Amino acid sequence: MHTAISRDGTRIVCQVSGEGPPLVLVHGTAGAAARWTAVAQRLGQHFTVYAMDRRGRGASGDRGFRISEF
Repeated sequence: MHTAISRDGTRIVCQVSGEGPPLVLVHGTAGAAARWTAVAQRLGQHFTVYAMDRRGRGASGDRGFRISEF
């Protein structure tokens, strides 16, 4: 699991697996990166897969983020 810190200090977590060209998987509004586990395993045979937890989901922080703000 890799972690990045956004400008506002929110921790964003990404699961990385496989080898090859990069491929980013982003889940829907109510999901989390864990949703991609089976797909990421197969895609990891050909790609370096980055399955991120969006802000406020899974292992990522939320820092007061609310979807209604947008």
